[in-house]
Amino acid sequence: MIDKFIYEGLHFIMKYAGQINSWAWRKHAKILRTKQDIAAKKLIRDQENRDYLEELKKKL
Repeated sequence: MIDKFIYEGLHFIMKYAGQINSWAWRKHAKILRTKQDIAAKKLIRDQENRDYLEELKKKL
């Protein structure tokens, strides 16, 4: 009988621990995706600025 209570208690704990772990992984992935998007936009902006400067140098 006590084994059943121990099993149910551990099952309850593991269930919520798994849900918290899943939430943390999703949140971490979202943060990484946001950082990658920002870095990609910055890279594109830097390339556009570099191209614009080269065009200005050719005109002057």
